[in-house]
Parts: sequence; C-alpha cells; structure tokens
Amino acid sequence: MTFSRYNLALAVALTVFLCGFLLNGCAGRRFSPNGWAGPAISEGIIYVATHEGEFLGVDPSDKSVRNLTPRATEKPASFLGCEAGSGQVLIPYANPVIVNGIIYVASYEGEVYAINATNGAELWRYDTKGIIVGTPAVDPADGNPLIVASGRKVFAFDLENNGALLWAEPFKARGDIWGTPAIFDNRVYFGDLKHKLYAVDLESGKAVPGWPRDFDGPVLSTPLIVDGTLYVGTFESKFYALRADTGDPVWSEPFKAGDWFWTTPAYANGMIFVGSLDHSVYALDAQTGQLRWQYATGGPIRAAASLGEDILVIASKDGYLYGLNPEKGTEKWPPRKLGKKLVADPIVSDQIIYIVNEKDELFALDAQTGFELWSKDLNP
Repeated sequence: MTFSRYNLALAVALTVFLCGFLLNGCAGRRFSPNGWAGPAISEGIIYVATHEGEFLGVDPSDKSVRNLTPRATEKPASFLGCEAGSGQVLIPYANPVIVNGIIYVASYEGEVYAINATNGAELWRYDTKGIIVGTPAVDPADGNPLIVASGRKVFAFDLENNGALLWAEPFKARGDIWGTPAIFDNRVYFGDLKHKLYAVDLESGKAVPGWPRDFDGPVLSTPLIVDGTLYVGTFESKFYALRADTGDPVWSEPFKAGDWFWTTPAYANGMIFVGSLDHSVYALDAQTGQLRWQYATGGPIRAAASLGEDILVIASKDGYLYGLNPEKGTEKWPPRKLGKKLVADPIVSDQIIYIVNEKDELFALDAQTGFELWSKDLNP
C-alpha cells in the first residue's frame, strides 16, 4: 500500500471510529452528539453537565440539585459533514473548570460560559464558532488565563478582565484539536488530528520556535508535564516522553501499546499511569518508559486515570469502575458495574470517587472499598 493510500485508509477508519465514539449516529446528515463530560467539585458541591443539555450543581449532603444551565442559544453545529440539531444549550464533552468561585463551561457547539458558582448568574459567554471537545485549561501558576481549543483554533481568555481575549488572534493549528491543552513554563501544549504536537507562547499566542513536533498518527491524548518532561500518547499506539523545552525524546524509544492512546495520563511516585483503547492500563517508569505493570479491563479506556490516596481509579467503556493499587497494579476491590459504558473522567475528592455514566447517573463510591455510598439520577 502506498503512503497516500495508507493515509486515506487511516483517515476513513479514523472517521468511522470517531463517529462511533462521539456520536449516536448520523441520519439524513443530522446527528445527536453523545458527550462524556466528567464532574468537577468545589466547596463541597459537585458540578456536572448532563446529556439533556443541563448544567447542575449537586450537594452531596442532601443530594439536592441546583440548575445552573445558561439560557439557550439556537444555532446549529457541524461535524464531519453532519449538522447538529439537538436544540440543547450544552452538549458536554469538556469537564467544567472552577477558578475562584467561577465555573467555566465549554459546550461542544462552541460556546464558553462563565457562571457564578454562588448564585448561578451568567457572567459572560463567548462563541468560538467551532466545536469544543477538550476540557479548557487554566495556568496552574496563577489561575489565569483560560485556554480553550475549538476546532483548529486555540483561544486565551483573560479571567481578570471579564474573559477578554488575551491574544491578538487565536492560534491556528493544522488540524482539529480534541485533547485538553496543558500549560507549563509560560507555554501551551496540545496535539491535533494532523499528527502534530504544538508549543505556543502563553503571552503572545505565537508558536514556539522549533515546534510543532510531528508524529505518525493523530494526537488526541492530553499532555501531562512533570518536572520538565512532557508525556503524551498518539493514535499510532505509542506513548512518548519528550523534553518540554525542546521536544527532544527522553526515553530511548516510545512505549508501544496494542491500540491507540486517547486519554489523560496521571503521575505518582515516579510512575506514569495511562489507559489505552486496547483495554489495558499501563504503569510506566517515568524516567525510562519501562513497563512496571499492566492491568486489562473489559473495554477501551478513554477516561482519564484518577489518583487518590493509595488508589488508582480507572473507568472503562465496559461499564466497570476499577480501583487498583498504584504500586502493584492489583485490585483493591472488585470492579464495580456502574453502567453500559463509562467514558467520562472520574474524580477523587476526600477519598470519595465521583463518576457519571451514560444515563446521567451520578455515583459516589468509597475510594478504599469501592462501596457505593449513594447515587443520583440527574434526569429523573
């Protein structure tokens, strides 16, 4: 097979696969996106977007629910030649982000909302005019700016100036960006569907000299940066460690899995934890890339790995939630069946795991035992 024919075949296969993962299906050029936004927690309140287009705040103490959904905006969105006709104000793929009492919510249809967490008032909104799949990122140094990838563009919002655009114009990548950007040392890192990994200056929005870096497959995985090393997986089924300043390899060779990487890795005690669409979660030596252990689930892993105290939480598309010993990869408790599929990111807070399934059922489980503490149907 020639290189061009190979790329064409890969593009077709990728399109079919991503349609199945992202959408309920196209019919007559219209589809209903099927999001996977995970929850976020702040000041004891759990914030989550539902498949019905609502954004809710749930109080775990009494399971009460407050509707924080912004007012509706009627507009179509397009993807892969189809038109989205859901009528929803929120189509959630991105997790909510909370900074200084303000919730930032990004809809698949391209709008970014700032919502007061106390009273639910909408503070501002911005239409990026593209699709948003990855979760917005905030500079961990000072909580500003907010970085949002939409279609092929990356926007920087000044949170200290009512969401005003920080850059003269958005950065334009070669391909669509579906991962969450990572911010480190005054740079923004992200990959795209055109096999590239970018580094952009946080202040100017311009590409850093020497970047982007090229790969042999799309980069949908969210980068993780630890001590100056950038870790990222690709759709060539390889997982890389690169110097964040230069993009040069850190490991002698990338780690090779049995299928694509499309998730966010986690780090603890010198190990990188990352799931793959080959159904397995891997623990890799952060310095060498050598495999420490491997655990096989019953389905593809898209959700981010989540760490708590002596617990690694993995959600799989087989509908099970797994609690593993991070050092050994052994089960801390039997896998818990929580739905038909789990693709939203779980979170761990105060030794409680929170996760939402495809039916908008929110679960709270004890992180050490896996025991279900409570559940809440968000679409009663």
